[in-house]
Amino acid sequence: MDTAIDKPADPAQRTAHVNIREIGAKDLDAIHELLCEGFPRRTPEYWRSAIQCLSERALVPECPRYGYLLEADRQPQGVLLVLNAIVDSSIRSNLSSWYVRQPFRFLATRMVQVATRPNGGVYLDLSPAAKVLPIVKALGFKPYSDGTLFFTPRLLLSSAPGARVTDWCKEGNCDGFYLEDRLGRIKVLYRIKTLKKAIPAARFVYGDPKRLSAAGGAVARALLKKGIPLAMADAPVGFVPPRGIIHMPQHEIRYSKHGIPPKVGDLRESEIALFGP
Repeated sequence: MDTAIDKPADPAQRTAHVNIREIGAKDLDAIHELLCEGFPRRTPEYWRSAIQCLSERALVPECPRYGYLLEADRQPQGVLLVLNAIVDSSIRSNLSSWYVRQPFRFLATRMVQVATRPNGGVYLDLSPAAKVLPIVKALGFKPYSDGTLFFTPRLLLSSAPGARVTDWCKEGNCDGFYLEDRLGRIKVLYRIKTLKKAIPAARFVYGDPKRLSAAGGAVARALLKKGIPLAMADAPVGFVPPRGIIHMPQHEIRYSKHGIPPKVGDLRESEIALFGP
């Protein structure tokens, strides 16, 4: 969950009438303005596309389509997007893009408390900012992955006995392929992440990281043919990757609250799969 939150508000602001409610269709211009203000690293076009994506998704019963809005004296002052989906017969809710304007940031954690009331599924925070990580943990989120696996060009020189990439495909906003190895055939999905503003990397959003790592040579060669020299995957807890793959234990740890977290490497229907890394 990208966040923009820091010091508490001026106590004088506490006299305002504040309301936290679900975002509705009439609020879309306001939340676009808040998202652009809170996350200027992203372009306005990025946020328009993200909002449009949420507008077109299937509704999950008793879950908001977009997330939550914080109003003070009926003026929009904060936003928290929540991406809800039914995945493998259970509800998965990804908290994303949490921003509250400075005078009302003392209420920011209340937004998360409202947004994470038990709904029978699991809540995910996939990208907590370092400065709010203590708050995220205090609100009950626990890590379920161990950082990131970085697939380097060194893998191009490695062998992967019995492994091959076949049948390139596309699913939703993701590109993908099928990986065949000694254990069978699995689907792998990824989004392109641009490193250093120039180098494309495949950010895997679906596929067993251990099998991808074991087949690292075959995967690296197949991606390079597509003009993609690097790749990244979530790291399972306790996993030791083979040569050519660097483990970055503090990078992009995933957190969950309530319910059973997804298998490490399964980021379907998340902000990363839908909006892009």
